[in-house]
Amino acid sequence: MKATPNILNTYTLPVLLIDDDELILDSLSELLEADGYQVHTANSSAECIAKISNGIFPDIIITDYRMRNRNGVEVVKSIRNFLDEEIPAIIFTDDTSNKVREAARQNKCIFLSKPQETNILANQISAMSA
Repeated sequence: MKATPNILNTYTLPVLLIDDDELILDSLSELLEADGYQVHTANSSAECIAKISNGIFPDIIITDYRMRNRNGVEVVKSIRNFLDEEIPAIIFTDDTSNKVREAARQNKCIFLSKPQETNILANQISAMSA
């Protein structure tokens, strides 16, 4: 994993958090930062690619499924294609339909529902980074 040293000489896992709802993006970002993760946020696929082009390399991607221009699985696929790497990803959404669950599974993404599974999000990230 590519971690960044912080001031205390420990390492923080870079997480790319994607959601087009600013309130959710800010809330989840604060939650993950409080757990010690280095969080980079984006509200679209285009913003993700721009951040990655500028040197952000996430070890884990967390994205909503329902977004304005693309769904979360498409966003994950575009990031993975751009980086040519199978970065672990979590689809974190309030859409609990079988269609979304199956799309996540087929694309090797973990599915978590919000807000019910917010409390296990950090645990899932830890498990994926081990």
